This record gives sequence, C-alpha cells and structure tokens, in this order.
Amino acid sequence: MPYIRFELNQKLSQQDKLAFAAKAAESVAVIPGKRADRTMVNVTTECALHFHGSDRAIAFVEIRLFGQSEREQKTALAEQLASLLGAELNIAADDIYMNMIEMPSWGKSGSLAFSETWKG
Repeated sequence: MPYIRFELNQKLSQQDKLAFAAKAAESVAVIPGKRADRTMVNVTTECALHFHGSDRAIAFVEIRLFGQSEREQKTALAEQLASLLGAELNIAADDIYMNMIEMPSWGKSGSLAFSETWKG
C-alpha cells in the first residue's frame, strides 16, 4: 500500500482535495505492482510552509512504498506527482520538495508483512 502525503500552504476545498488525491493515487501505477485502489493519500492544506522567507505556493511530498522499486520507476513517480502539482495547483517545480521512503515491513489489518516474504 503506497502512502503519499502532501503538505501544501494553499487552501483547497474538501471536494478539490478528494479530486487531487484521486489523481495522485493514479500516479503510483508507474511502479509495477502498485495500484491506485490500494494507495492512501493525505492532502494537508494551509500548512505554515515557508522557504527562503517567502510565502509563495510550495509543497512537501512524502512517499512511502512497501519494498524496493527501481530508480527509474521512483523517478517517474516523482515526475508525475510534480507535474500534477504544477498542473492542478500551479506550484512551480522549484517549489516542490519530496522524499521517498522504501519500507521493509508494513502493517495492515493487525498483521505485519515483510518485503522478503510478501507474496501479494
């Protein structure tokens, strides 16, 4: 289950957040085995994000993935999310910051899966 968290200093309506989250979830399909319907997206708006003393539109994105993915696939995901932020929220590429964390274990439904043994 991928998890994508967006921290934005912009204001969005609940409807806009849901639409944006759905589009973001679709982006994970660039990584084989990752699906939109198994992606959790958190869109947090009106954050006190400032960089270089400015209050211009800015985004911080945290992406958590279960297991390891190829560098090219992770790059494609980062590019798609940056493109989405630019197209939907008019955030310049220079004002988008991301980190990507690959988790060796993941908990769901009261159990824990490990990337070395996970089959589903």
